[in-house]
Amino acid sequence: MRAWLLAPVLLVSGLANAEPGYIDAETIRDAVYMMLGMETVVEAQYVECSTRLPQHDKAYGDMLWKWKVDANRALIAANDLTAIMTVAQTKELDEALQLGRDTAVGILDKRFADSQGEAFCSTIFADLASGAWRDRWPNMYEILEVYSASAE
Repeated sequence: MRAWLLAPVLLVSGLANAEPGYIDAETIRDAVYMMLGMETVVEAQYVECSTRLPQHDKAYGDMLWKWKVDANRALIAANDLTAIMTVAQTKELDEALQLGRDTAVGILDKRFADSQGEAFCSTIFADLASGAWRDRWPNMYEILEVYSASAE
């Protein structure tokens, strides 16, 4: 599996936070796969975290919404670009997104079993809302936002 397909998996596993650097996009294809992977993973995390910690549902939802607003141009560009993907690329993306979803749930299961679930969920959504993801993956955002601006 290509390294950029693993970015969402690293994100949910917490391994990305342990790395001195982050895997970032080098091409528009990388950026599309990474952004859609991150969106898929964080939505799965939101469902799992808010279900297990209903007292934090509103806060997690607000932080997720803030990220979606802040990343709106990049998210729209990534979704628009899927329309020109080949069948093989679409299949590869779908498999990576499923892996991201499954990994997110599995990692959260482990974190909650170790009584670390609440702290893990809080960190995910705080980082999301703070703009830390933009700082970690600047090329991904830039590539998609430049595409978005050129498509207007």
